[in-house]
Parts: sequence; C-alpha cells; structure tokens
Amino acid sequence: MAVYRCIRDCERLVSVSGTGQANPVALHDTEGFATEYYRCSRCGTYVCDRCATKEPVIREGSPCATCGQPLSQGGFPAVGGAQVVPLTTKTPAFKAPPVPDPVPTDEQSSWTGSLTLLATSVEAARDAGRWTQAEDFGALAAAMLSRAGLRVSVQELPDLLEFARRFDSWGLPNQGSDFADAVAELAASRGEDELARASAELAVSFRQRSAPSASATRRAARPPTPARSLLECRLLAQARGLPHKHQQRVIVEDGDDLLVTIRPDSFFRGPEVVFRFRVRRADHAATVSPLRLTPDGATSQLLDPGELLAVSEEFAKGSTKIDGKPQGAALRELWAIETAAACLDGIIAAFPPDADQLTADAMRTNLGRETFVKQMSRFSRGRIGAIGRVYRKIADDFRAYAVAQGFLRPEDIPTA
Repeated sequence: MAVYRCIRDCERLVSVSGTGQANPVALHDTEGFATEYYRCSRCGTYVCDRCATKEPVIREGSPCATCGQPLSQGGFPAVGGAQVVPLTTKTPAFKAPPVPDPVPTDEQSSWTGSLTLLATSVEAARDAGRWTQAEDFGALAAAMLSRAGLRVSVQELPDLLEFARRFDSWGLPNQGSDFADAVAELAASRGEDELARASAELAVSFRQRSAPSASATRRAARPPTPARSLLECRLLAQARGLPHKHQQRVIVEDGDDLLVTIRPDSFFRGPEVVFRFRVRRADHAATVSPLRLTPDGATSQLLDPGELLAVSEEFAKGSTKIDGKPQGAALRELWAIETAAACLDGIIAAFPPDADQLTADAMRTNLGRETFVKQMSRFSRGRIGAIGRVYRKIADDFRAYAVAQGFLRPEDIPTA
C-alpha cells in the first residue's frame, strides 16, 4: 500500500495497493484519493483518472510528461475494488458514485482493516530496523485519516483513539501527535467532547516526548539496525541528513559484532539525530580493504539505488586533485573517491540479471525517487559502470601519489 502525488498537481492522492484489492480508505474518499490511474514504469510518475480526462487527454500508451515513456493503465474501480479494469477517458469526473455518510454498518470494518494493515507495516519496518520507513507509514496513517475523516463513523472514534496510543509503543511520537490531533478534531466535530479531550491530551503528551532530549533517549532505546559494513552505516547517516564531516562515531565490540553509534559533532547545525547499527566483525574486516559496501558484493538493504547515487555524487564532488595536500587531507580525498566508487558498485548490484535499466520500482525512499526523476538517464548499467571506472581510475592515481609521498605503504594498497 502506498500513495503518490498526481503529476498534474491536483489535490488527490493516487492510492496504489499491492494486496489485490483497493485500499478501503481510498474507496470511501474518492475526492481525496484516486484508485485508478496511469503510471510511467520508467520514472514512476502517476496521473489520476480525473486528470487523465483533461487536456491533453491521456490514454493507454500516451507519453509520460517527464520522460516520454508510454504510460500504462492501472488500479481498481471506485466501486467494488476487486479487479484491475481499463480506464475510460470519456467518463466525467462528476459521475463518481457518491458515498453515503455516515458509513453503512457493513462497511465500518474497512477502517479496522486499513489500520491493521498499517500497524503490521509499521511493526515490520521497525523490527527490521527501517525506522524511516516506519515513520513514513505512521505519517501515512495521519494523512489518510485527515483525508477520509468525514467518512469515519462516530462508532469508530474509540478505535481510532486506541490506534493513536499504539504510536507510543512504536516509538513514533511525532506521527502519533499528528494522528491524535486528527482524532481530536474528528471527535469535536461529532460532538464527542470526552473523546476529543482525551485525544488532545494524548497529542500534547506525544509532543512533549518528541522534544529533542526525549527523542534522543527514545532513539537510543531502539534496537540497532543491522548493517553489512561501517561504510554502509556512514552512508545511511549521510542520506538521512547528517553529513559525513559532522559524524561522530563510537564503535564498541560486542562478541562477534560491532555496535556502531553515529551522532552529530558539536559543529553540526541541524536536528539532533542518533543512528545505531550492529555490524558483524567478519563483515567489517571484509569491507575495509578494498573499500566495499557489503562483503559479498550484494547491494545495500539500507539504501536504495537513488540514495546511493546521491551520496556518491556528494563524495565525488571535490575529489579531483590531491597534489600538494598534506597527508590527512590527501587520505581523506582518497577515501571519498573510493566511497563514491563503492556506491556505484552497490547500484550495479541492484540491477536484475537481465536488465540494463533500473526503474522507479527500485527506489524506496523520497531521496531515491527524487534522484531517479532528476537523473533517470544515469540509471543504466552502462552509464553507472562508466562513471565507476572513472572513479576507480582517479582512486588509483590518488593511491599512487599517496605512496610516492610516503602517506601509504605499498603493502597497504588492496590487490582485490
């Protein structure tokens, strides 16, 4: 289950379901959600069914406005939601069937099913250490409730309040406060003053617990995220907004593992963030020389290809010359260009065996999708490989200079 913006910048969200049926919340709010759409398989943009009827009219095979790739139809009908149906560009938007309010009794369970699905998604992401994804699912719950609020019956309000309380056990106070605020607003509009007051108090308590010091404490209590290398840890922190030059790292041995904590240094002017990882010591040893993202050459499970390209460009940006630089600066430049190359190796590993081009489906994060849309021509096997070879050549030249200056010993240069 996911929602996307219509590329024509309308107010509706495109609801995309992978469960074999349309999202019930979207079906109850056809003004806020579109369950039928056109999609570009290359850049991942969407056009809702209503915007498809506007000039220029969109049909099956119409070119994508972003990349020119033919668009394909998809989604579920606004009534029933049981199967994929072809869209028609001749149906006026005002003929969308009305949904009675309040919601009929036999449909009230749809909200319960939607919340159960969201709760499962949050918990699965949290258990896998994908906290950003868990936060996205939590934010989606609040957004969906705000969109479909008028379709929620009074009988469902206590269940929504109970769902809001679960954000505490998930460790998502920011998303919990948004959801509790939405419940409070709904309860007040229905004359349920006691529920409105309880929801508002819950939202306040969430906001108090999301203060910087409280957030740091709660994050510290989260289980460490499994990672395949120290490099992968540093890159994830970089992709999440903590530049590598401002990263303070603490590494503690824990049996066969390394516990890695990354937090901002005193010069960082940004939100307080703390990242905790668990890396197997054997994996760490296999990814240091030569510098690798993972010990077996697989792609990262923490960063998607779009994120890898974005951070690769950041590391490669200034790494073009080290002549005349002192030892510390020269070795930092060498590490940066080797990191940029390792990121591209991770992108190559993400390609399906017979594919020469990555699609938007490979991007799991906002940064990844934004990078893909802006630079989709780069996500070809040949282009990534060519850039990687350039970075490797620069790294070889940097190492030769470092050895000549006595910054590195010849035996320190990796041979594999």
